[in-house]
Amino acid sequence: MSFEPGTRLGRYEVESLIGAGGMGEVYLANDVQLERPVALKVLSAEIASDAQRLQRFLQEARTASRLRSEHAAHIYDVGSTPDGAHFIAMEYVEGKPLDKLIDNHPLEVSEVVRIGIQIAEALEEAHARGITHRDIKPANVIITPRGQAKVLDFGLAKLASANGDGELSSSSEIATQVRTNPGMVMGTVSYMSPEQALAERDIDHRTDIYSLGVVLYEMATGRVPFAGESAPQTLNRIVHELPEAMARFNYHVPPDLDVIVKKALRKKRDERYQSVHDMLVDLRSLKEELDYLAQQHRSVPPNLRTGASGGTSNFESDERATLMLNRDAASGAGAARTASLERARTVTAVEGQRTSEREQRRRGLSITLVVAALVAVACVGGGYALYRLAAARRPASSVPFASLQNMKLMRLPASALTTYASISPDGKYLVRVAYEAGNQSIRLRQVTTASEREIVPPTDDYFLGATFSPDGNFIYYPRGKRGQGWRELYRVSVLGGDPQKLIFDIDSPVTISPDGKRLAFKRHVPKNNEDNLLTANEDGSGEQPLVVRKMPVSIGTTAWSPDGRSIAYVLSGRDKEGYYVDIEEVNVSDKSTRKILSGRWREIRSIAWLSDSSGLVITARDRASLPSEPVQIWFVSYPEGQAQKVTNDVNAYASVSLTSDGRSILALQGNDSSQIWLAPGGDSARARQITSNGINGAPVWTPDGRIVYYSNASGNGDIWMMNPDGSASKQLTFDQNNDTMPSVSSDGRHIVFISNRSVGWGIWRMNADGSNAKELVRNVDRDSHPHWSPDSQWVFYNSRDDAGRLAYWKVSAEGGEPLKVADENISYSRLSPDGKLFLTLYRDHEPDSPLKIHLIPAEGGEPVRRLDAPQAIDQINWSPDGQAVDFVITQEGVSNIWRMPLSGGKPKQLTDWKTDFIGWYSWSRDGKQLAAARGTSTTEMVLIKDFR
Repeated sequence: MSFEPGTRLGRYEVESLIGAGGMGEVYLANDVQLERPVALKVLSAEIASDAQRLQRFLQEARTASRLRSEHAAHIYDVGSTPDGAHFIAMEYVEGKPLDKLIDNHPLEVSEVVRIGIQIAEALEEAHARGITHRDIKPANVIITPRGQAKVLDFGLAKLASANGDGELSSSSEIATQVRTNPGMVMGTVSYMSPEQALAERDIDHRTDIYSLGVVLYEMATGRVPFAGESAPQTLNRIVHELPEAMARFNYHVPPDLDVIVKKALRKKRDERYQSVHDMLVDLRSLKEELDYLAQQHRSVPPNLRTGASGGTSNFESDERATLMLNRDAASGAGAARTASLERARTVTAVEGQRTSEREQRRRGLSITLVVAALVAVACVGGGYALYRLAAARRPASSVPFASLQNMKLMRLPASALTTYASISPDGKYLVRVAYEAGNQSIRLRQVTTASEREIVPPTDDYFLGATFSPDGNFIYYPRGKRGQGWRELYRVSVLGGDPQKLIFDIDSPVTISPDGKRLAFKRHVPKNNEDNLLTANEDGSGEQPLVVRKMPVSIGTTAWSPDGRSIAYVLSGRDKEGYYVDIEEVNVSDKSTRKILSGRWREIRSIAWLSDSSGLVITARDRASLPSEPVQIWFVSYPEGQAQKVTNDVNAYASVSLTSDGRSILALQGNDSSQIWLAPGGDSARARQITSNGINGAPVWTPDGRIVYYSNASGNGDIWMMNPDGSASKQLTFDQNNDTMPSVSSDGRHIVFISNRSVGWGIWRMNADGSNAKELVRNVDRDSHPHWSPDSQWVFYNSRDDAGRLAYWKVSAEGGEPLKVADENISYSRLSPDGKLFLTLYRDHEPDSPLKIHLIPAEGGEPVRRLDAPQAIDQINWSPDGQAVDFVITQEGVSNIWRMPLSGGKPKQLTDWKTDFIGWYSWSRDGKQLAAARGTSTTEMVLIKDFR
């Protein structure tokens, strides 16, 4: 039913049609009694003819008419005409719809927060009156010429029921319809909460909180967090995937806004803000901070706001961190912000701890070196790190960086990928291992000018790291050739020249005593199945063992304490309780050892001492971290061993290094991505990407041609299944721990995979639909690569035995005692398609022995064939017909798959990709399709420096 201009509906005279939607048509009309414009919404015939629905609808409208928020479009009247037309008269709001204002471009952060507050204020009053909007989206928000936000259509969704009558809402109906009607217009779908997307019946006010989070995300980035090519695909992403960090699309997004939005977008309602009031408190606190920064920014000298060329400086993000931390520490003005945002971050468990921290700020206590500096790292790392202040503080007089106004931050962009970096003792230089076009080089960079030169030219050899001598005159680096099992230590002057070879057989970067006279390093001894921590003179002579650890316990990265008394080292292993990673130290004089850090951590990548030996900076994941969470920066006090998390963002931190005075920190930040590609017949020219969100890998095929794979798209590492075109993706595992490395039985009934959901990493079997998970083997190596025998009766895998020797095992598909197949120098192994042989990479104990491929009977014994392995071979497997060996070779930074016939002849390259590495690959059972997980790695160097 349409109305021409001049038509009267009660006391309202129609002027023009404004628009139409699912509820009916909207007209601009004139209230002839009060002489004011109104928006007249005429209900559709479908609603008007349904007496029960109409009555409920009118009840909601009458309730909503009591709303008085200045940011909600008011409802004036409800009525009907003699011919049966029902209408609602609402406030006519002049202005621009928010979706048109966004127009696929991010708004200013201050505008995002201001508009978000106004929407939240409207919702707060509505929720207090029992009204859930259920359709919060930019198209339902008008921005007036004065910049005020007005939320439309309150009262046009279901009134929240006190007794939970469970009637379907309009949004639930939409969710049901779009799953059966892929061509339906997207509209509201992108702003639905997960419970709406699942068509759940008990929708409450927390769905509005989620939708407001989506609106904030879109205002800040110019895009919605979840979007698919169809409405069902969008709904699936809303339910299963995590949003990408906002700062990836808008560098200016502050960390606190990221916190607020992430909490609003939690999948589970109980983990979101439980009231819009709590969200409003955080938004208002953030607005206070931004207003304060805007005021302070005007007082900052121009040379700190702009670079030499007049462009934006690298210091703007640290300016925000510095000003905010100064304000909070000096005046306590950020107390409300701290109390509220600490809840969102789940940093502090009880309100008393928050109160204590606020009181500490009021007393003007200072911040430790590591926390102050690394807080800054968190703020500069892509603009979205979440900073925290540590509870433990040290006297300001002993702490550089105690005055945060003197702290400056720089990101150090560099050509080529940086795989390792460290800063010189005096802070003037950094050395980095650069990876470009398949070659590595070592480059020395002057920090202030960014000028860089090679001190070790590009080579297809590889470097384990690069370390400055304490006097800054030399750089030590281990160097190895691809395909060899050993490396050598070299020393080169920072001025260049011929490198000097010092030590044969070294398996880690060196750490150097404070006086520069002794080196410490790790050496793995395969013949004895052990890791050694040794020291040697600066010229490589006089080796002395300090620590010996038998496998499966291994020694990781090392750091010599500034007082010269001890060496800290990472220790990882596996015992009856599972895997663990801790930090120990050894006394250099008497070789006694003690634990610095315990707690059975998941991963520790790097360690560095503070200059006064009062603690260590580490990059790590603790036991409480979820498997999908990236490695972060921590501070560990010494000798107490108390750990405090400093950063909490989406990037992984590979390493940190400090200057000798403790006034500069260099951090290396990395990020990996991986997606699955499908190549018909292995033809990379016809390959296409079939996954798009999160990190995806480890693809394997089912007998009926579907792909089972690993993905963290749900926010956790799980096993998924999809069609070969990427459609119909289905999550099979839902445990909060990590599930990976799937393999499908030949009969298609079962999937085995690796999981750390029990004691250590174990091999689990489940039905092909994900049901009835059962642990087959407990406490194996993480990279054990389980796979099935052709008859689906056995599962074969690689793992160390109790003596720490690498071995090949099999276990019944029903469970039971595993049986060792072989253990002499066995590494990665795979059973042939006919189940008669297994192939494995083999190397003699002698360090200069060549790498071989051995073919061994499935029941064990002597090899029936020995093949020379190509240099840098990786990921060996059988060809689908069992007549050749497939493997990956990476050249000039690009991975491709090769094939070597068992009958002899040269290896042949199968794929011809020009970019990316290959994480895993798998052929379909008929050999006609290749699935490959391909990805990239990126790194960024970040420098934090105290300019006092």
